[in-house]
Amino acid sequence: GWTERTFTRPDPDQAKQLVNFAKYYFLTVVGSKVFYFADIILIGLLLTKADVGIYEVAWRLILAAIILNGIIASTAFSYISKSSSSENMLKVSEDIQTSMKYVLVIPFATVAGAATVGVDVMTLLFTKDYVVEPYLLTVLAVGFVFQALYFLFSRSLVAIDEPRISFYATSVAIIANLSLNLFFIPQFGMMGAAFATTASFFIAMIAYYY
Repeated sequence: GWTERTFTRPDPDQAKQLVNFAKYYFLTVVGSKVFYFADIILIGLLLTKADVGIYEVAWRLILAAIILNGIIASTAFSYISKSSSSENMLKVSEDIQTSMKYVLVIPFATVAGAATVGVDVMTLLFTKDYVVEPYLLTVLAVGFVFQALYFLFSRSLVAIDEPRISFYATSVAIIANLSLNLFFIPQFGMMGAAFATTASFFIAMIAYYY
């Protein structure tokens, strides 16, 4: 059937709200990308190209699991946003708590796998030349546990229309990541970068939770 359509003038207040939301959300997304790849860039500046290759192989394996796990947080986003739109903050809290149970399944499995067969997998896929640091994958996998919660909390803040707070928490995480990498990489090399990444994910999780 036919529907009647009319043109209306855009509401300036709604346009302003949309721009403010997009501004902070854009900065949050860009900031998170910097957060993920700062350690690789700094390894390239402070160490050697060979170190970059070895570290990036391990990081790419973890990043693949991070992308897969992000589907859960993205799915939870719609439920949390719906509960927030109806101003049911109790349901928002319940949705986040339920999501936390599922969002940690893959990270804990990754930690167990990295600790038990991580070296064997790296050797099988990329030869033993890429197993310079046998505990590198395990440390990054532990960071994945904190990253899963940080990302869930980040999506939750956006879902309840608080992108500004999400941006501030992301800024704290980026500063922590850069500072820790600059401190640890010169002293401990690739393992320093892994510890810095894990610690900064933990700081990001705390910042977002707060």
